[in-house]
Amino acid sequence: MKNILVSILIPIYNSEEWISDTLMSCLNQTHKNIEIILVDDGSTDNSLLEISKIKDSRVNVISQANKGACTARNLALKNSKGEWVQFLDADDIMHPQKIEFQLKAIIEFPNANFLVSDLKKFTGSLSEIDLKSTSIDPKFSKISSESYIYNSGYTYPIAILLKRELITNNLLWQEDLIVNQDKMFFLPIIVKVKNIVMVKNALSFYRTANTKSISGTITLKKAEVLLETYKQIAHLLKESYTDNKTLIPIKENLCLNYYGSFSKTNHLRASTSLLINELGGWTIPRNLSNKYNFASKILGIKTVLRLRHLKTVLFKN
Repeated sequence: MKNILVSILIPIYNSEEWISDTLMSCLNQTHKNIEIILVDDGSTDNSLLEISKIKDSRVNVISQANKGACTARNLALKNSKGEWVQFLDADDIMHPQKIEFQLKAIIEFPNANFLVSDLKKFTGSLSEIDLKSTSIDPKFSKISSESYIYNSGYTYPIAILLKRELITNNLLWQEDLIVNQDKMFFLPIIVKVKNIVMVKNALSFYRTANTKSISGTITLKKAEVLLETYKQIAHLLKESYTDNKTLIPIKENLCLNYYGSFSKTNHLRASTSLLINELGGWTIPRNLSNKYNFASKILGIKTVLRLRHLKTVLFKN
């Protein structure tokens, strides 16, 4: 187990505030046989300076002109050698035992090639998360990819440790894609593996406070591309599974964001509404509390979702 080389691949863009913490969470892994490849995507801040302060032979830095996160990830992958691959964003944090615990899963499931850890979100400060606990007891369970997509299906790179053999030339990161990059990379792999090993308590920490990340905010162009990716994902899932339950998370996402991201133009609203109907019609997403279901029976689903969006906008401002 200790001899398994894990490649940790990190695209960076103007990440000077976070990159040191992220890099140290990699170097502090209890599984020591790692290589870390960072690809700087044309940063204009002191990201590279911060990285240079950390001296470790396992850290390799490549620079490119600003071409986007997907191009950076593909370049990192091309220059990596690990049997297992961990994609990571430049502001996320791994628990020290994260990779060790995930690799332990292959003792119980020798044929496993797609491992997913628990994930917690935090707003910015490392004081919000526990990186010192060593009493965590990893627990493993195998589920079908169909159940995974329906029940959670998150595709945050930090949570996923996958075998290199799963990444073929036609399953690389789509370099022209400006939004929904994670789903468009991981979902074609997920439907191919069929079974996924979940690793309870192998913790990943996803930072939500970084407004300077590569992904950026939702513009009209991004909203249009986002809708197109959901159409492609729906097509992929329809081809891969006979049960339409895998389509429910897509429909829920479209409904949840209809009055936000997908209401920028009349054409975008109409196209989104058409896709929602093709996927089975309007619904209250499962992640919303029961009060929304109750209110929808009186006011209607669309009215409740509109009021929720207005509430979100008012509190944000």
